[in-house]
Amino acid sequence: MSPFGVIRVLAEHWDEIRPVLQSSDVAFIEQALGGLPAEPTPNVESVAADIGTILINRLPPGHPVLPLISGQMRLATAEAPDVADQEAWSQMLGLIRDTPGLGAAPEDAAPGTAHEDADSWLLAAPALTEEQVREQGGDPSRGDLIRLRARTGKIVLPTFQFSPVGDPIPVVTAINRLLAVADDPWGVADWWLGQNAWLDGIPADLLGRVDDDLLVRAAQAELPGD
Repeated sequence: MSPFGVIRVLAEHWDEIRPVLQSSDVAFIEQALGGLPAEPTPNVESVAADIGTILINRLPPGHPVLPLISGQMRLATAEAPDVADQEAWSQMLGLIRDTPGLGAAPEDAAPGTAHEDADSWLLAAPALTEEQVREQGGDPSRGDLIRLRARTGKIVLPTFQFSPVGDPIPVVTAINRLLAVADDPWGVADWWLGQNAWLDGIPADLLGRVDDDLLVRAAQAELPGD
């Protein structure tokens, strides 16, 4: 079996995998898979290995996809790289391309509904639809939540804004208001999901790991005159 089987497993089970990944992991995977060549080459093995390592470290014990990834990683180290099967490689690229969130936007997507192509990585972060927020008992129309319009035209709300039981996290909504999320949701999403030099990390990934006051001070540092 090809050592790149981990990538096929990723694409086949992306809906199950993405919710447990950190935003930085999603951005890396999207970038890595978007740069795969049209023909298989030996150096692509390192891409598969890097993705496999991320998944092994992030998928929690008992996750149904973890044994599949672990099995593919063992095969990848036990077997010589198989980079000669162009047909299998092309099929894998097609699977990636057809997987929402990994490949190109669907053909029936409404043009111009995304903010900008440069911000597509923000839409790749784990997110909830308005319906999913309502199912959790929340109000997706709240003015202190980040709401992004996807290429399909649907509104999505980045998952990091909510606690495990579905409630908006107070420090998140407070910072969203501070940064004027109603006027610039894409800019606020970029602040939460991008690398922050002041914090030496990604704010969304630091929730619950650093004091809320530290996050607030980092957000205040973004304000004019501060």
